[in-house]
Parts: sequence; C-alpha cells; structure tokens
Amino acid sequence: MLRAMHRYGVLAWRFAALRPRPGQVLNLLTYAACLTTGRFPRRLPYTPITFGAHVTSRCNLKCVFCNNPGVNRDPRGQSDMTLEEFAALLVHPNWRHAFRVSFTGGEPLLHPDVFTFAKLARKHKKLTYMATNGLLIGERLDEFRTSPLDTIHLSLYAQHLDKQVDNLRQLRAAAPRLAVVLTQIVSTDRESWKTMRDTMGIAAELHVRNVLFMAYTPISGHDLALGYFDDHAEMAAYLRAFEQEFGRRFDLMLPIPMERHPVRRFCMVAHTAPYVGPRGAISPCCAILPPSRSMGNAFDPDIWNQEFLYRFRREFSSHFPVHPRCRHCPTYAQGSAKGFFA
Repeated sequence: MLRAMHRYGVLAWRFAALRPRPGQVLNLLTYAACLTTGRFPRRLPYTPITFGAHVTSRCNLKCVFCNNPGVNRDPRGQSDMTLEEFAALLVHPNWRHAFRVSFTGGEPLLHPDVFTFAKLARKHKKLTYMATNGLLIGERLDEFRTSPLDTIHLSLYAQHLDKQVDNLRQLRAAAPRLAVVLTQIVSTDRESWKTMRDTMGIAAELHVRNVLFMAYTPISGHDLALGYFDDHAEMAAYLRAFEQEFGRRFDLMLPIPMERHPVRRFCMVAHTAPYVGPRGAISPCCAILPPSRSMGNAFDPDIWNQEFLYRFRREFSSHFPVHPRCRHCPTYAQGSAKGFFA
C-alpha cells in the first residue's frame, strides 16, 4: 500500500510539473472522490482520466500468448491511427481532461508518427507512456533523444533478450531522463520464476528501479493451470521471499493472486482507462482488443456513459455473465479493487 502511494505520488508530481489545466485537475479530483469513498455511480461523473491510443495493429513479433487477435491483420499499416485523428482526440470534450495517454499496439514503434503524437500530447498537458518490446529502439534512437515521452514499459522475452538489453543500454545513454519499467510475464511454471532473477540482474546493471512482474492471463480454460490463483501456496511463498530479497533496492510490482471464486465483481480499468483506435473505435480496456466501432465511437457525446461502456460496467458488477475476455483476466478474478492498490 505504501509503495503504491509513493508510486502515485511520483506520478502526481510529474503531472503537476506540466502545469495542468483547471479542467484536468477538477476531473482528477472528481475521480479521486469516487475512488476514496469506493462509490462509483453507474453514470460516471468524470471523463476518462487516462486513455490508451491504439496507434497500430502491426507488430514485429508473433507471441502465442498475445491477447490481441487483431495483431498483424493489417501488415501495410493502412488502418494505423492518423495524426489528424489523434489531434482531434486531444481537443475533444471526452478526452481533453485526461492526464495521461499511453501508446499501444501492436508495436507502437512501427508507427512513423508516434513521437509526433507524444509531442502533441505534451502540448496538451498530458503525461505519455509507451508499451514496447524495445526491439526497434536502436532504429529510432535519435527520436528518443528529443522526445518528451515520460515512460516506457519494456516487455522482456527470453528469445530476444540480448537485443533488448543492448537496445536498452543505448537508450539509457541517449535519454537518461526517460523513466523505464521492465516488464515480465510470470506463470506458475517454475521456469518463469527462475527468469525473474535474471530480470533483476538486468535492472541492476542498467540502473532501472521499476520492475513489473505480471501474472500470466489464461486465454482459455485449457491454460488455467498457468494462472496464479490464491490457492497456489508455493508460488505465494516464493514471491514473498523474492520481495524480501529485492524489495528494498527496487520498486517491485509483483503478481497479485486471482481469487478462485470471486465474491465481488469490480474492474478498476473499466472505470479509468478506455482505449481508442483508428476511426474512433473504442474498447473498455487493454484486454478487449482491437478497439471496435461496435463498442461505440470516441467522438460520441459523453462516451463514458454511452450504451456499450455503460452496459459493460453494469453487467460486469451484476449477476450477468462477464465478457468472454474478462473471464480469466486477473483484474476480474481478483474480485475487487484491491489489485489497484497492491
């Protein structure tokens, strides 16, 4: 809890340094009031406090565990988000009060204008974040040097680790002020536990303080055994020992166990950060991808409370079946908002 408060404190300090507009501050305070009281009305009284810009569906990898079925269905990038579309989002009433925008895909570094997007977002007083596999960092190093980008989350993969580490080493030298978060997926497979120590070695070598270990998200019922549930005592004990060993030197974010039988349904993401794709397509979160026009349009009035997102939140917290992609999502299976504070 204290570590999370420190993390959010740093985020608030960075946002304050941008001298945000009054509307952004008021929007955050309205959200904070709902969060601290634990009362989120069905019709949300604030606009999205952050949003993900799904800038491309192209990717330079083909990961078997990827939760985005739209990846690489448009290899020529004809459906990439355009500069005009992104600029329109930044001034639209639905999105202009957001304090942060994250660039996702696919692989965002495949988009030729992603650094221009970051500069535009900074002009509109928004923090910027990019999720990347880092394999293209070397090709765009000069742009990183001059970019106002605040943070990158670099997902590590064993088969590409040497190149990723080499690129990250170059990036640390070229853009020392850029915050880096190393990310690794962890399952109940003991081999994945062993690689956690390798990741900490990389973090120590490259002076990266923030390390995120994400729980593997089962894609179907066939791989549920790889998911970290609250009855997996051995993995829980390993993670406790791991935190005792590394927790003082690093800002660790460790997997939170999913509840085998959730009592309460609540999804913080569905109340915080929708995703926007090309042509105004939307999605309620990063797991239900790619964004689709069938879920609504980013430029519809009061997008938070339009039919799809309103119904999605309502049905999620009721007795209705959840969306198929939610069924094995750690956020859902944690049963409450407690994962937000971990």
